[in-house]
Amino acid sequence: MDNLPIGLHAYNKFMKFRNHQLIIIKRKYNLGTEEFEDIFQDAIIVAIKKFDNERGEFDGFFSTVFENRVRNYLRDIRLRIMLTKIDTYENIEELEEEAIDDSEFLDYFKSIEHFSNSLKKKLSESESTFFDELKNVVVDNPQGFVSITSRNLGMEPNKGWDVWRRVQRKITQLLNEKKAEQDVIGVRDKEKIYSLESPMHDRSAIYFDKVSEVRKNYPLLNFLSASDIQRLLSYFE
Repeated sequence: MDNLPIGLHAYNKFMKFRNHQLIIIKRKYNLGTEEFEDIFQDAIIVAIKKFDNERGEFDGFFSTVFENRVRNYLRDIRLRIMLTKIDTYENIEELEEEAIDDSEFLDYFKSIEHFSNSLKKKLSESESTFFDELKNVVVDNPQGFVSITSRNLGMEPNKGWDVWRRVQRKITQLLNEKKAEQDVIGVRDKEKIYSLESPMHDRSAIYFDKVSEVRKNYPLLNFLSASDIQRLLSYFE
């Protein structure tokens, strides 16, 4: 595998594609460069794993994977902000994207998805529908999220606020229950306590071969194995 040709033409085409993707998505979602680089690498890993020729062209498939993962990241970050400030969202509709404090309840769920699934067991059908739509709305609308969610669902704003306040109460109830459970069992070992993290791909599960000539030749792809580099560049030949 270390005898892989340099393939500079394919690599240059990939770099142009990479830079174009980063510019488009960065402008659209206004995230920092470091955040986008991490998500981009994660999306590359996922796209290589899942792509086959029946899915069409790799660039189109990757673009969808990348944007979906950016949206998932933004959704989870903004939901985390909302949750850390849940008691302050009775009458306002603005998510101030400040540093998230270490609220205790953040320790009780493996992920936003874990939290959402736990919450939905407590919600009525109408509350569950509202919460699902709100998760989509906060990606593009960190302000006015309750009103926009209500409008999207064909509800009057005051009715939407009634639903949201019921959801808030059940969120608080769920968090209090989780705190009580931890108090009862006395679990305070941080190695056993989960935290709410954005659902990035687990790179620890990826096999990193020894630093080869292939990976040295492509420094911006050194998060991939030599075989994955070869596969990725084959889509740009």
